[in-house]
Amino acid sequence: MKITAHVEIVGAGLPYEKAFPLLRKLGAQGVELVVKDTAPLNLASTDGDFLRAKRLAEDEGLVISGASNGYSWSLPMTSDSAKTRDAGARALRRVLEGTALLGADSLLVVPGYARTEFYTPSEVIPVDTSLERAYSGICQGAEYARSVGVSMNVEVVWSGMLRTPEAMRAFLERVHSPAAGFYMDTGNVYPEGDPLHWIRVMGPHIRRVHMKDFDPQQDGMSAFCPLGEGVVDFPAVVCALREAGYGGWLGAEHHGNRTEEGGGHSLSFLRALVD
Repeated sequence: MKITAHVEIVGAGLPYEKAFPLLRKLGAQGVELVVKDTAPLNLASTDGDFLRAKRLAEDEGLVISGASNGYSWSLPMTSDSAKTRDAGARALRRVLEGTALLGADSLLVVPGYARTEFYTPSEVIPVDTSLERAYSGICQGAEYARSVGVSMNVEVVWSGMLRTPEAMRAFLERVHSPAAGFYMDTGNVYPEGDPLHWIRVMGPHIRRVHMKDFDPQQDGMSAFCPLGEGVVDFPAVVCALREAGYGGWLGAEHHGNRTEEGGGHSLSFLRALVD
C-alpha cells in the first residue's frame, strides 16, 4: 500500500507551490486534490490550470492519487430543485474532466443527502426520494466518468441514507458500473458501525481509503481526532483491507490542526502502519 495525503492537511487553500513540496518532505507519495470555489482548482479553472497542477506534483515526485468534488454539498444530486441538480451534474462532469487531466483515476463524490448537519443551509428530503435521485445522479455521472477513464467513488458522509455497508453495497450493485466504486473512510463510517465490518462487506467495491480516527466522546466534527488518539483499530483495518484484496492508496485526511505538524503526524502514523 502507498501513502497519499489530502492536500489540505497542511493548510486549507495553500498554493500548490507550497503544499506539494511540504507534503513530499513529510513523506507523502501521493496527493489528493479537491476542486471547489475556495481551492486553487475550481469550476473557473481551465484545462491548462489542471495540467499545470499535474506538472507541479510531478516536479515534486508526487502522484496525484485522486480528486474530490467539492461541489457535492452545494449542488447536491438529491436536491428538490431541478435547477440545482442540473447545475450539480454539469459541475460533476467538469470535475471529472479535470480529474482526468490531472492524470488521476479516482474522484470522491458525495451522493447527496436526505438530511445533514454537515452542510448549511441544507434541505430535508425523504430518504426514498433521495436514494432514487442519488441513483440517477451516480448512474449518469458514472457513464461520463467511464468515458474519461475515471472511477467515481462514493463516500459515507452522515447523509441520512446509505447508513449500512449492506445498503451501500446494494446501491452500488444496482448502479452496476465499473466507473462507480466505494471510498472507504474509517472515521466517517465509525458512527454507522464497525469499520472492519464495512471493509468485509464492501471489499471488492473499495477503490480508495481515507484513514481517519474517531473519538465517540466528542460531538460532530470534533470527534475526528489525530490518528492513534481515537478508537479506530488501524492495524486491524490494514489487515482487513489486505484480506479484502485492497493494495491501493491509504489517504491521510484529518480535520483540525491542518499544519505542517498535524500533517507530519498523520503521514508518520500511516507510514509506520505499512512499513
